Amino acid sequence: MSSVYTETRLTSDHSARTRGVGGVVLHHGATTSVDVIIGLMMPGGRTVSAHAAIQDGRIVQTVPSNRRAWSLGDAYWDSWAMTCECANDAGAPSWTLSSATHESIAQWVASAAQAFDFYPRRDGPSATWTVIGHREVYTIHGGSYATACPGGMDLAWITRRAQQILGSGDGPGAIGGGGGSTEPTWAGYPIREIQERLGVHGYDTAVDGIYGPDTERQVRAFQAAAGLAVDGDVGPATWTALKKDPAKRDPAAPAAPSTPSSPKAPVFPLPSDWYFGPESGPRESVSGHHGNRHGTAAEMRKHLWRFQQRLEDRGWLFPLHGSDGLYGDETRENVVAFQREKGLAVDGLIGPATWKAAWEAPVT
Repeated sequence: MSSVYTETRLTSDHSARTRGVGGVVLHHGATTSVDVIIGLMMPGGRTVSAHAAIQDGRIVQTVPSNRRAWSLGDAYWDSWAMTCECANDAGAPSWTLSSATHESIAQWVASAAQAFDFYPRRDGPSATWTVIGHREVYTIHGGSYATACPGGMDLAWITRRAQQILGSGDGPGAIGGGGGSTEPTWAGYPIREIQERLGVHGYDTAVDGIYGPDTERQVRAFQAAAGLAVDGDVGPATWTALKKDPAKRDPAAPAAPSTPSSPKAPVFPLPSDWYFGPESGPRESVSGHHGNRHGTAAEMRKHLWRFQQRLEDRGWLFPLHGSDGLYGDETRENVVAFQREKGLAVDGLIGPATWKAAWEAPVT
């Protein structure tokens, strides 16, 4: 899969695989510099490595594809995976990856899928997914260790884009899209013009020629406001609607917001000094196992289930027990990781601030 790499800086920190490659594990490097990531992989760094270090259009090979990178602290899953470490967008909030980095990751995933004959997927039973984040090795498979990694990475978008690359010929070597065209396109429509037309309709997205997660979110919001099928793709109907003069919209149609926002959080269902937490906690700790003066056990469990569902909607999975309305180790681990990613106080408890952030904090 050498054609996807823009450069090579090999480390000696790797070893033989003990099983066949079955998918990719994506990591967040927690730095704004791909060169810092590479430095950590070199001998004398942290004795860790990955097959690639990625930022914007740079896809740097650091470990040969036929070798096991030292990425997860777990030889079994390291041998299963192709792995990459990705750098932050220096001009954006912490943990955020740029659209260009998302595109580069998708190109790399598609190339790995071609080389090792697997299909990039995140549908069906989670145990069969072939594109996963580092924390999912732990939460889905019980391997590696508990972690918030990766943050700021839209795994669903990356998977969907890799599938498109494999199906469209818009493949490795065409970073930014376009399959060799001088003007990047999405489903045949020029990306820059899509972004410009979104701006005309009042949607705030960068005009950079990259159909990244932010542009897809804005397209979904536009589709919803225009009464179209909401799929994030620009097909003929969406393109026709984008090309219309917004001043000539049907006055009965819902107006598009100038900046689509996260939904407003439902009212926190407990007093402000109470929280959802372990069964072993004080009376203010609501686990879903018992009722209290604020509601029955069934009502408490329904509230906690609602929170778990919201985390699942945002990509925080509960593969061991599912959204069961009960506070346990799996819920605590997800809450801790979520709090770290959102800059909240990290205590693993679901109080008013964490409850509100699950609905209203920006998607990263």
